[in-house]
Amino acid sequence: MNNKSLPAIVAVQTAVMLGLLYYLWNQETNEILNEKNFLFLAIFSISCLLL
Repeated sequence: MNNKSLPAIVAVQTAVMLGLLYYLWNQETNEILNEKNFLFLAIFSISCLLL
């Protein structure tokens, strides 16, 4: 893996994790439409972690 891409992956992973935490914190105010975005972010977060 290129050393320049590692900080970018870490930054994206951190942003996704913060987004997931924000979603879980404000879960009662979100609508059903956002559940697809939550599922996509969770899958993306796990795939970035495995890379």
